[in-house]
Amino acid sequence: MSINKSVLVINKKIIRIATIIDKFLRDKNKLLSITAIFVVTIMCLTVNAGQTNIVLTSESPDTTTDYILKSRPTKPQLGVNFIRFYMDNLPIGDPNLTTSYLQPEWIFSDFKNMGIHTYRQFVKADLLWDIIEPEDDQWHFDEADAVIPNLDFEPIVTLFAMQYASGTPPWETDSADFQKTLGDEAKEYLEKVIERYGRYVRYWELGNEMDHWRAYDPDQPPVTVPYPNLVVPPSGGFSPREQGLFLSQAAAFIKERDPDAVIVLPGMSGLNGYIINEWLKGVIEGGNGSDWFDVINYHYYPEWQSYINARVSLETFIDENNLENKAVWLTETGSTASETLTIRTDYPNSYESQAADIFRRIIPAYAMGDDLVMWHTYIDSIDSPTNNWRLYGVRSDQGVAHLSYYALQLFTKELLPFDKVETISSNPKGINAYKITTDAGAVRYVVWGEGDYQIPNGITQITSVIPNSNGAYIWENIQSNSISLTTEPFLLKPGQEEDINNPDDALCKSLSTSEVIIPQTPDDFDNIPVKVSSGSNTPVFPFFVKNSFMNMEITFPCYTQPVDTYIAVVFPDGTPYFLSKDGKLTLEFEPLSTNTTEAKNMSVKFTSLHKGDYVIYWASVPTNGGDIFSVNWGGYSELGYWIHSIK
Repeated sequence: MSINKSVLVINKKIIRIATIIDKFLRDKNKLLSITAIFVVTIMCLTVNAGQTNIVLTSESPDTTTDYILKSRPTKPQLGVNFIRFYMDNLPIGDPNLTTSYLQPEWIFSDFKNMGIHTYRQFVKADLLWDIIEPEDDQWHFDEADAVIPNLDFEPIVTLFAMQYASGTPPWETDSADFQKTLGDEAKEYLEKVIERYGRYVRYWELGNEMDHWRAYDPDQPPVTVPYPNLVVPPSGGFSPREQGLFLSQAAAFIKERDPDAVIVLPGMSGLNGYIINEWLKGVIEGGNGSDWFDVINYHYYPEWQSYINARVSLETFIDENNLENKAVWLTETGSTASETLTIRTDYPNSYESQAADIFRRIIPAYAMGDDLVMWHTYIDSIDSPTNNWRLYGVRSDQGVAHLSYYALQLFTKELLPFDKVETISSNPKGINAYKITTDAGAVRYVVWGEGDYQIPNGITQITSVIPNSNGAYIWENIQSNSISLTTEPFLLKPGQEEDINNPDDALCKSLSTSEVIIPQTPDDFDNIPVKVSSGSNTPVFPFFVKNSFMNMEITFPCYTQPVDTYIAVVFPDGTPYFLSKDGKLTLEFEPLSTNTTEAKNMSVKFTSLHKGDYVIYWASVPTNGGDIFSVNWGGYSELGYWIHSIK
């Protein structure tokens, strides 16, 4: 079938981008939503100019795939764990399709409010084998279909099983049928999920906490077996070396079908000697080296005071085994707000200590070199005395925000995305101080512990990371050269952010919200970045035709982060043009400025214009090198338009 591929691609992208914009306009009126969609439509139409027809066969991949992945954060640094899409307190029974805070739309909107980048362990909507294929050749994709292809947040899918992963199908019941390698059933399962979701998934975690197989190893001390009905391996257990062979086979199978896939090792359940020196080492040996995986993955739940020593033991192993080229992720860390749940932390625990741990756990991990940290968990499981994971969420099991929710918002707003995190001092019984430099060049300090801390030069404002009862933070001016520390961290920053690229040292604007601006009154025009005036010159002899003109004054402010800026003009006949860097109108898709934090000022004049309505659009978006289809809309944006008539 021969069709115009460019039209198909553009139409799909218009729909995709319209969906994105609708998310942050759901509380606006319909006019704003239609307007924002039309802004992107104009940009898409311009891209379409000059493209040629080609043949698109039914075997071709989804042409929106590249855009879907690029619209997500390019450098995921913070996420949340165990997302209860459609799931009540237990992952059994039919999906919950009615409770608002368990539905994908509500959750993804909340993710945007929190400012996170990624999510992991979403149970009913994940790619776990017993979810996808609970019985032989009975495939179930409904919940995953509604969650994984989202445009804004990166899913980290978990394969095989939440724990005790192997090549054994979930419907097997006999120990004799246990499969230690990647058999035909496991290959079929992987084939199905890669074919269906590979275009939407970058990160594939091969099982989770597989070091728990130690429970079935006769050569290891006996431990509690949490799943007594699990099909166990035959005598001899499922050793780390055997697991490594199985995992490397799964990795190779995925990579053959998706060469860009990022393979994540199963999250290690801790950082003790057995897990690092027996399990991790055995997995690498069983896999015949480390080339088959990309990310080392671990979990940490004990008190923050013991973290550094534990993390150093992993760093030592990495250095001794030449694994420096591997990324390191902390995909589960967190603490409870329950005073009575003391098996992992006992500060004593409280909602305040949990909010403090947002900073006390995540920042040291960044300083140790972890690229990604994920808080466990997002929404609480039931608050019951028998539940050993109660009150770990930043929201309650009824969806109500805890203090830690607002602490997470403060964290992402002030510290992310970060460029580097430096340890100034790390002492469980003394001063803990870290310097954070964001990608935009802003500098922040986070400090806690015991003793007096000397305020760095240029730092003038301070707030506790514990919000008030309304979830708000109050920044106060620092009155002395030092402060007395507490175990609850302080966040420090300069009093006024100055952009080094702004010659006037003016306070730069932040794209910290998403907004659509449509001037309604004359006063509104004073505050928009693109102003237009028009008129007519003396009639031209001998035809006595007036030469109409339009003056455009452009005054975009400086921004606190790099942005791309676009201006589009739609002529009365419907032809869309972009304003180029040299002040000319062009049919070629071109941003006015790319990857800049500088203020933008320009005056241009267009002559010989016809009478009619000219629609002027502008957009400032997080930079992506001038590719509107790769815009991270989750990073916020400003869109605007107005109609100018030449009479």
